[in-house]
Amino acid sequence: MEFYLSKQSVTPKELNTAKLYSFEDECDVTNADIIYIDASNLALANKYLRSIRQQSSPAVYLTPIIFICSPLQNLAPAMNLADGLLLTDKLDPYNIQQIRNQFMACKTRIKELVKPEAEDIQIAFKILRYLYIHQQNIEPVRTITSQYGYRYPILEPFFDSQDHSLLNTLEFLESHNLLLSKAIENSYQCNSCESAFLNFQETCSHCQSSNLKMNELIHHFYCAYVDNKDAFLQENGEMVCPKCEKTLKHIGADYDKPSIVYHCNDCHHDFQDAQITTTCYNCHSKSVPDDLVHRKVKSFELSALSKQAAVYGLENMLQAVVKEVFNAIDFNTFDRFVHIESARIHRYQVSNSCLFKIEISDLESLYLELGEKAKGFFIELTQLIKIRLRSSDLVSASNESTIVGLLIETPEQNSKIVMGRMLNDVEQLLKSSVNFHVPISSKLQPITKSIDANELMELLL
Repeated sequence: MEFYLSKQSVTPKELNTAKLYSFEDECDVTNADIIYIDASNLALANKYLRSIRQQSSPAVYLTPIIFICSPLQNLAPAMNLADGLLLTDKLDPYNIQQIRNQFMACKTRIKELVKPEAEDIQIAFKILRYLYIHQQNIEPVRTITSQYGYRYPILEPFFDSQDHSLLNTLEFLESHNLLLSKAIENSYQCNSCESAFLNFQETCSHCQSSNLKMNELIHHFYCAYVDNKDAFLQENGEMVCPKCEKTLKHIGADYDKPSIVYHCNDCHHDFQDAQITTTCYNCHSKSVPDDLVHRKVKSFELSALSKQAAVYGLENMLQAVVKEVFNAIDFNTFDRFVHIESARIHRYQVSNSCLFKIEISDLESLYLELGEKAKGFFIELTQLIKIRLRSSDLVSASNESTIVGLLIETPEQNSKIVMGRMLNDVEQLLKSSVNFHVPISSKLQPITKSIDANELMELLL
C-alpha cells in the first residue's frame, strides 16, 4: 500500500493507486510500503517528514519517504532529507516502478525485526534500525546553515532541533562499535559556542591589533645588506640598494627574499612572527588555534555488530541465543509445562522437580562493552548452562535478561548443586570476558503439592 500526502486534494494520475491524504487529515501510515509527500511547500513537507520519523513504531518511522518536487524549485534544501526525490516532470510509470523496486526490500527487513510491533523509544536505536533497514551510509554535507559547517541531513528529522544531539548520538554509536567511521576532513570550531565560522587573522604580538602592514625582507648578495623592501624601492619602481647604491634586477642572481616583516600601525612594533588569532562570527569570542575545538568530520557505516543489534535490539539477543543453543521453547509454552508438572506432582505425590532462574543485570552495558564479541559471549554462556542440564530439562527466557528452567525429577538438594555449578561457570566466564562487575541474581523454587502453578511462577520471577 502506498500513501500520498499533499496540501492539494488531488493525487497525480501517475500515483492514482496511492491512498490520498491531505496534510490536515489524521492518517495511519502503519501499513504503507512507500509514503509520497508533496514537497512543493518544502517547509510543510519537512514538517510531516519529521512527524513520521519521530514516531516510535518501526512500521511507521522506518517507511521509505519520497518527496515529489517541481523541477522549477530550488532542490538543494530538499536533497538528502527524504529517502528519494521524484520530479513532477519525471512522474512516469518507469521512474515510479524504479522507486518501488529500490525500496521493496525495506518492508521485508522491517518484518524480520524482533518485535516489529513494539515501540522504539531511544533515538540512537531508531537511527541504528533506520540505517540497517535502508542499508544506508551517512555522509557529511558541507553547509552554511549549520553552525558546525556540515550536516547529516538524512538523520535530522529524528531530532527536534539542530543542536549537538545528532553528533553526540553518532559518537555514542561509534564508541560502542555500532558504527564504523572514516575521517573526511578536520574541522576547527569556536571553543565557546562550537561554531565553525571563524575569521583567522594575523595580529601584533605586542598589542594584538590586526592593523598590520606586511613587508618583504630583501637580502642584497653583493654587499650583504638586508632591509625592508620599502628601503630598496624607488619611485620609478626599480630597486636600489641603500648601502652600495647598486640596482637590483634579478631575484636569485642579485638578491633573495629570506623572510617577511610586519609593522603594527597601532603600536608601531616591528616583528617577524605574527600571532594567529581567531574571531567567531557567531559569538564574537577570540581565541588562538591551539585552543579551538578540533573535530574530525566523518562518514559512517554499519558494523557487523550493528546489524545484529538492529534486528534483535541491544538486549533481545540473549533470548535469541537461548532459543538457538537450547532449541528452547517460548515462555508461554514453558509456563504451560510448569502447570502440567505441578499438576503431576500434586496428583502422584512421589516426584520432586525444581524451577530455577538466572538473571543478568545491566545487560545493555555488557552488550556494548563486548562489542562484536557479544553474540559469541552469549552463546558460550548458554552453552555453559546447557552442559549442566539433562536433555529432559526445559529452558526458556522470561525476558531479555532472564533465563528460566525446569529441572524435572530433581530434588531440591540436587538442584542446589546443579545451580551452584551453573553460577560458578557463569561468574568465571564474566570475570574472563569483561573488566567490570556484572550483577547476577538467581533463585531456586521447588515444585510442591502445597503451592499451585501460578503462585510458583510468581515466587520464581
